Amino acid sequence: MKLVNRIISIGEKYHLDLGLYFIISIWIILNYFLFQYYNYIGITLIIFGYLIWILGLITLKDAFQIRADAKILIENGIYSKIKHPIYLGGFIIDLGLIIFTYHTFLFWYLIGYTIIGNLIQLFRIKNEEKILLDKFGKKYIMYKKNTWF
Repeated sequence: MKLVNRIISIGEKYHLDLGLYFIISIWIILNYFLFQYYNYIGITLIIFGYLIWILGLITLKDAFQIRADAKILIENGIYSKIKHPIYLGGFIIDLGLIIFTYHTFLFWYLIGYTIIGNLIQLFRIKNEEKILLDKFGKKYIMYKKNTWF
C-alpha cells in the first residue's frame, strides 16, 4: 500500500497523467497525419482540450489530487465557469484524437477507449461531487448552479 500511495503522490506532483496523454497524442499525430480536413479539426480539438486541462491544473495549484478529498472549494479561474475542466479537457482531447484518426485502425480503438474511459470518469465525477456536497453543502450547491459540466 505504501508503494501505491508513493506512486499516486508522484503522479499528483508531476502530473504524469497529462504527460502520458501528451506523449500518446504527439505519437498519434506524427504517425497518422494525412493532411486531411479531419486531421486539422482533430488537432484543433486536441489543442483546445490541453488548454482547458492545463488551465484547470494552474487554477488548482496545490489543491490537485488524484484521490477525491475536499480540502477547499476552488471557485476562481476556469473553475468559475466549468466544474470539471480537467475531465472536460481530457474528453475534448479524446474527441480530437477520434476525429484525427478517422480512416485508420486506431479510430475504433479510440472510440472504445473513450466510451469506457469517460464512463469511469463520470463515476469519479459523481464520487467527487458527493464528497464536495458533504463537505461544503449549500455553498457547493450554489457553485454547481453557476457552472457548467
